Amino acid sequence: MSLERAARAALFLSGLIATFGGLLLIAWASGSAWLPVAFGLGIGALLRLLPLYRETSNLNLWTAGLVALVFLFWVRSERGMISFDRIQVATSQFWVGWVLGLALAGIVLLVALFKTPYRAAPLLLLLLFAVILATASGSGGGAGRMVDWVIRTFHLSRENAEMAVIAFRKVVHFSYYGANAGVAYWVARGANLPIRKPFFSLAAASWALSFAGICACFDELRQSTEPGRTGSFWDVLLDLAGAAFVVALMQRKALRQALNEGPGDLPGPGSGPAGPSPTQG
Repeated sequence: MSLERAARAALFLSGLIATFGGLLLIAWASGSAWLPVAFGLGIGALLRLLPLYRETSNLNLWTAGLVALVFLFWVRSERGMISFDRIQVATSQFWVGWVLGLALAGIVLLVALFKTPYRAAPLLLLLLFAVILATASGSGGGAGRMVDWVIRTFHLSRENAEMAVIAFRKVVHFSYYGANAGVAYWVARGANLPIRKPFFSLAAASWALSFAGICACFDELRQSTEPGRTGSFWDVLLDLAGAAFVVALMQRKALRQALNEGPGDLPGPGSGPAGPSPTQG
């Protein structure tokens, strides 16, 4: 085994151990075990897929920046204390995290704009998804205010209003994670991939579904720590169904395009919807 492969393996294992260690701490604090485990498995799957890419440093940095921004907006959407079952932490104690996180986010943005073979648009869209996720998964994202608004606006009974809001929120779940996975698939298609190899489409689809799965598990984990809200395994399945639906549509379009162009005319690495690679001049 070469030194480079050994270093990659060590980084992967240390990252996985650190991830599960942190999530087990969250599980102890929140009293919810299955969501942190699912979250860790999703992160592990994402990290395991990264070696399939030729230049993974930009994706690693992007993933780190995205997680940092989700955490920052998580803290920002809280007021006073972040409360778990056994731990209370004042949000004012996270000012150092804000400084470091914003610095990391700035580096990620610079890398996205100047150092990667993609355009910045899909990466900025993933940022937007992270902001929406971290804000809506807090206590302010509950259904109570929506139900009250429906009752006032449409003069429905509370029972009918609650049913309407539940149906609407399920549609939003399905659509949001479908769009989330679609943008992640767009990023994977724009990476400097060995696109002529047969596993290309499967690798891009797997990466996109893993990304959506991480976000879905984070969402439910966050909700499980909020007073008056609960995490739901069925919501995770609904989210993944929306992600799989959109990825299947994009996969079908990509395969049809490849068949129409023929094996000798497939675009080279870095081409496609996210722009050409700088190495291609």
